Amino acid sequence: MITGWLGMAAVVTKEAEVLNPNVWQHIHLRGYPKLNGGELLNPHLFCPCSLNPYWFPGYSSNIPAFVNSTSYNNFSDRVCVHSFPQLLMKGSLLEILQSGGLIIYARHGEATIGEDEPDYNLMDCSTQRNLSMKGRYQASLYGMTFRHLAIPVQYPVVASPFCRTRESVELAFGKENVQVDWSLEKLFLLSAETSFKEKQAGSKVLNEVLESPPLRGCNKVIIAHSFPEGTGLGPIPNMGSVIVKPLGRGRGYGIVAKLTLPQFINLY
Repeated sequence: MITGWLGMAAVVTKEAEVLNPNVWQHIHLRGYPKLNGGELLNPHLFCPCSLNPYWFPGYSSNIPAFVNSTSYNNFSDRVCVHSFPQLLMKGSLLEILQSGGLIIYARHGEATIGEDEPDYNLMDCSTQRNLSMKGRYQASLYGMTFRHLAIPVQYPVVASPFCRTRESVELAFGKENVQVDWSLEKLFLLSAETSFKEKQAGSKVLNEVLESPPLRGCNKVIIAHSFPEGTGLGPIPNMGSVIVKPLGRGRGYGIVAKLTLPQFINLY
């Protein structure tokens, strides 16, 4: 029995199957690039994504080797949750990310203090909370980390329609790589004082988004919002990530890991 950050358990059999607590079914995970001489094959060769400078092989950026999570993100160090421990039998978490096939759901960077106006307008940023200076830096650092660690990304990157999420994607992956998914506004409503019907709609959108696999060899990145305790993916720190394994439409999904931004930076 393996327990983790959310207090969930995953039952692992000798066949390296897992009974995922989120979907209550056994699964096999296949299709990852094979090792060649002990080295992971270049994930870009398996990724039919747009070739652009934001992920093209050879592109590099210098990022800090270490950032203290407490001082940088005001968020204590936490251990990853592995509802799919058999994934790590195939290599490190970084190698799994470099192989693709996952959804990386992230919260936007730090936003300004306050609240969105009750009658906020998605086309008017002045009615919303926007990224702070620190939040802009976090978003830039997030994108640099993908490039530095050679984690393949399916472009465009999906953002909720709020200005702070769109700007986070722009700073991380480039303005030309933003795809707004207007249905993701419903995810924001999961954390608001909304009706049961609206929360049901938000949960349905979240399930649909996280069940759909990315292109082969790619990781689908979604930048949206955090959730209250016990709802959706739970609380997520600024620019923190939840690594999700989609199982297909109507089949659910599993949580592979939860990472703060400093933990993500220090995967290598």
